[in-house]
Amino acid sequence: MNSKEHLHNLENNFDAWRLVVTEEYRSAYNHFEIWATLDAYRDDHLNELNMATAFWGLTMQAHTRIALIHMYHLVEENNQVVSIPVLWEWIEKNLALFSVEPFAARLKKKYPQISLDEQNECTEGQKQRQITLAKKNEHRKAPEESAQTIDHLKVWRDKVLAHVDKDFLKHRKELDEKYPLSIDQVRNLLKTLGEILNVYSLAYYSSSYAWDIPYKSGFDLTMKALKTYSEARNKLLREP
Repeated sequence: MNSKEHLHNLENNFDAWRLVVTEEYRSAYNHFEIWATLDAYRDDHLNELNMATAFWGLTMQAHTRIALIHMYHLVEENNQVVSIPVLWEWIEKNLALFSVEPFAARLKKKYPQISLDEQNECTEGQKQRQITLAKKNEHRKAPEESAQTIDHLKVWRDKVLAHVDKDFLKHRKELDEKYPLSIDQVRNLLKTLGEILNVYSLAYYSSSYAWDIPYKSGFDLTMKALKTYSEARNKLLREP
């Protein structure tokens, strides 16, 4: 196999891995944001949530569980799976994929209409963003600030999310106390992982992802509609 074919295979492999990891992240992020948004409504829209406690409670429970499962998929250190740590190991062996020449070729292929000046500008920027072993190792250290969150996530995965461990039935309260997973902890870990994924996306394709979910405002409209309905109903009940 010549060097051009080898590079083509590397790009195909990385594209496939990048797609899987990105989709895992997007799923974790979206489900987390729904969970966090509904949880925050307890402060200003408790009455509206109480209009359908079973529905909102089960909705939060479902999105919490799915968010944590996808998050664990992202940070699992097992060479039989596709995850960010495993992807780092693959990248370390194939750093040439992020060098300037292959980057310029990918850019030209993706944007055939790009002008020479625009291509040169992107290529100059790539020299600053190029992934090196030092940068990769620096990225690996970033999640260490969230090491406790990852450890707690692993415990919950092993005891509850993958299956219900028999010990969990005896020590549920202890699990909650010893291995808490707060919304802020999960948010910080997600933020770190999203930033890291965008570093590699920029270095590979000169593009990044916008993670914000577009339908978040829909929940605000739902709460406002429920509040309006509740106020109108209460007014009607007060009338003689």
